[in-house]
Parts: sequence; C-alpha cells; structure tokens
Amino acid sequence: MSPQNSGFMEIKVRDIHQPELLDFKRVGSSALGYISIAEKLPFQIRRVYWTYYAPHEVIRGHHAHKALRQVIFAVSGVIKFNLENIQGVKKFFILDRPEMGLYITNFHWRTM
Repeated sequence: MSPQNSGFMEIKVRDIHQPELLDFKRVGSSALGYISIAEKLPFQIRRVYWTYYAPHEVIRGHHAHKALRQVIFAVSGVIKFNLENIQGVKKFFILDRPEMGLYITNFHWRTM
C-alpha cells in the first residue's frame, strides 16, 4: 500500500534545532485504530509519559535538556509553553488540539 493510500503522511521537522508545531491529524490508520509515528520523527522514541488533572495554576517545566528532544501533545485541555533557547530567543506556543504536537529540541528552557 502506498503512503498516499495508507492514511499515513510524512511528518517533517523543518529545522531539528528549532521548536515547532507539528500536525499529526492525518497520521495513522482508522482501519487499524492506532497511530504509528516513531519512524516519522527525527529521533528515536525512548519513553512516553503524560500528566493529567493538573490544576490551572500549576506551572511545570522550569528546565531544559542537554540531549533530549521531545514531541508533546495536549490530549485533553490546553497547554501553554514558553520556550527560550541559549541565545535568549523566546517563543510561545499553545497546544489545544490532540492532533497538534510541539517538537522541542535540546537546549530550550521550558515552562508550561
């Protein structure tokens, strides 16, 4: 089955050194009932974790990673991200749809 017919679409990270929103809405197969994206990302998935029932006033993050790259999803609700790289460049992202993932590369301080 060709990629056009399988329900899969290539996920492209434009710059592996910059955070960006990725659209996963066409990834997967409704016939199979799951999403397979590991081979579409520019890094190997080593673990999966999630938080839930986090109160609105709780601010998480307050750290950066030296080597870790992540894609984060808001499966339910809204997550607001403030990112800052080592040059001091700041970016703001909102995750409010489960098909949108935020790619965060290493050396980006994050609060959410």
